[in-house]
Amino acid sequence: VEWNHDAPLRAGARLVFNEQIMRRPQQHVYEVVEIIPGQKVIMKKRSIGMRMETTVAWQAINENSTCMTLRNRGVPIAFSKPIAPLLKLAIRNVSRRNLKQLKKMLELSYRRLVVL
Repeated sequence: VEWNHDAPLRAGARLVFNEQIMRRPQQHVYEVVEIIPGQKVIMKKRSIGMRMETTVAWQAINENSTCMTLRNRGVPIAFSKPIAPLLKLAIRNVSRRNLKQLKKMLELSYRRLVVL
């Protein structure tokens, strides 16, 4: 993810995601549509092949645990109907991988914060 960290994350901010879908490197630019600090971020991507809306929400379970929910909604524009189920599966797999990586990053930064 590329983002100008000097600027606050707010509606209108743009984030660049570099990922691989179906073994092809892709770069996506998402625009933050709505942000409720500590609760929810909604981002939209408009590209040639697909329009996508991603919602990330957090809910405190207790003082030591947080539940994070990720929801992707998309409309494949440039793909035929037979390919849509494969694309859906590929996006689901990429999302799971990204969440695992994010979890590791957050846990590592939390450990550093606690240790320091």
